[in-house]
Amino acid sequence: ILALLIALYGASKMSTSMMTAMNIAWGVEDKRSFIKRTLISLAIVGGMVLAIMAAILSISAMSLVETLLPALGGLAHFLLQLVSFALAA
Repeated sequence: ILALLIALYGASKMSTSMMTAMNIAWGVEDKRSFIKRTLISLAIVGGMVLAIMAAILSISAMSLVETLLPALGGLAHFLLQLVSFALAA
């Protein structure tokens, strides 16, 4: 659990740094409070985690479909992989 908390802390600091860099690049002054900035940072981290989990789930589901349907032709196999990559992106 400690490692998960350290990873979450590091990822939230990374997203806070990205927000600061974007504000500097665009010449915008950040007027958010510390709490709001931290919550936005955690939301960004949560979104990244969900996107990675969705990509892994998509690839795993595609592998299962290919295992269950081994008699697919070349075109059907290509189309299934294309759908899998589209879902992962």
